[in-house]
Amino acid sequence: MATNDSLSMGGNMDSTMMGIARNQMQGMNQAVQQTQKRQAEIQPKMEKMRQEVEHMGDYKPPQAPQLPPKPQLHETSPAQAFGSFASLFGIVASLFTRAPMMNALNASASAMNAIHKNDSDAYHRAMDTWKTETDYALKRSQYDMERYQAIMSNKRASVNDQLALIQAEAAQARDPIMLEQARAGSMQGVFDVLKLREETTNRLSIAKMKFAEQMELSRKNHEYGLQIENMKIKAMEQKNAPALAQLSQKEKLWTDYTQSDEFKNLPPMEKMSRYNNFWDHAFGVQAMKQSEAGGLSNDAKNIAAYQYLTTGHLPPLGIGDAARVDKKEVMNRAAEVASQVGMSPAEIAALPGEYKSNVGSLVQQVRWRDSVARSSMAVENNIQIMREYAAKLDQGQIKALNRAVLQGQLEFNDPNANAYAAAATTVMNEYARVMSGPTSNAQLAEGATDRAQHMLDQSLNPEALDEVGKVMGREMGGQLRATDQVIADIKTSLHDVTQTTGRTTGVGTAKATYHVGQIIEKGGKRYRVVGGDMSDPDVEEAP
Repeated sequence: MATNDSLSMGGNMDSTMMGIARNQMQGMNQAVQQTQKRQAEIQPKMEKMRQEVEHMGDYKPPQAPQLPPKPQLHETSPAQAFGSFASLFGIVASLFTRAPMMNALNASASAMNAIHKNDSDAYHRAMDTWKTETDYALKRSQYDMERYQAIMSNKRASVNDQLALIQAEAAQARDPIMLEQARAGSMQGVFDVLKLREETTNRLSIAKMKFAEQMELSRKNHEYGLQIENMKIKAMEQKNAPALAQLSQKEKLWTDYTQSDEFKNLPPMEKMSRYNNFWDHAFGVQAMKQSEAGGLSNDAKNIAAYQYLTTGHLPPLGIGDAARVDKKEVMNRAAEVASQVGMSPAEIAALPGEYKSNVGSLVQQVRWRDSVARSSMAVENNIQIMREYAAKLDQGQIKALNRAVLQGQLEFNDPNANAYAAAATTVMNEYARVMSGPTSNAQLAEGATDRAQHMLDQSLNPEALDEVGKVMGREMGGQLRATDQVIADIKTSLHDVTQTTGRTTGVGTAKATYHVGQIIEKGGKRYRVVGGDMSDPDVEEAP
């Protein structure tokens, strides 16, 4: 697609191309003057030639060459294509009649401007004009050349007669260049002009096809670029729509609140403070309106009481008398729950800290589980790599490699040995990382590394490596299951508000509760919760 700089040239293209044409015409006039001067010099010689030469029987006029095949269309900027095409038009305009060439040149400049302005109708009108004028110029040129060639092919006519006929034809066709050549009696000049016109006509035919295709490609690229920009704008609008809607809602809430008597009666500094906390306060205003409309439901108060017990913080309840009533009822509900399960004030005060600790432990265990899963996959993949390269080595080489790897050597002269050593090092490191646990105990890590080294040292063929992979897979899988159990226990503790005090009761109930995915051990077997009533859930046997 054309750049803006390239397209901006279209506005000045008419005047620029007309300047080129004027320069060409000035050159043509100078050539005519020089021809007239030479004509005066060679007039005596031409008179003698007319007396000696009666006809051109042995002369054969040049044959028009075949047009070359249509060239492949390459991506070119419209300005570049236009520039080369306009230059050729200037040459053609100096060799043929100027009117259709100038009309075509102006039309092509108009088409460029239409692309820049994204005016499809103007573009098609300009291109239609351009095609019509160009075709007319080519046909007119072909017609004139055929008339001249017909005269020159008449072997019965003398050179003088041929020149006289060419002079008459050129005058009728308003062809000043050919007219001057005929008047000067220069048959060679006539041949040269015809040959040049044939070559230029062929070039113009090729350029016409290429320029038309290039202009259409430029138009499509420009339209495509506009479509892409419109799609980006629409996508951005859709992406920002929720945020804009939320912003409008908050602004409306704040505007409504500023019209209330409560806000109007606030001291100036308090008004400024609430304005500075506008976004958070907007939610408070919304909660206030909901509270004034009828207060929190019993379920909402239970949830708020649970949050207050576990985190030590009340959720945003708004402002005003109704909000103060809700706050009081939520705190009373929390105290009632704590009293039902026999929690002391000290235990109640400790709950937020225990809840925060459990959340931190859960985050740590989830991260550790991801690490175990990645390490297990790395061990499995690298065991397979070791097996592939072990098949290319004999047992003596494998044993020597294992010993070298245990000593920290990784570079060898054999690419197979290098790949084997790199995979073996990864297996040992990942296995030791998992088996040492999330606490990174130095003694555990050293013991796990020794065990990995011992297993690899005894693996002298692909089959032995398969067994090592199975053993490591079982042990690392055990770590994964143990981590899943810890995560499930922490989630259970977070789910039950009084689990950290050794009791099993939730808000307003004395029954133990479970959650989907939790692992339960009973009667020496493991079960996973899959649904149903969470106080008596449906389970399936777990591995």
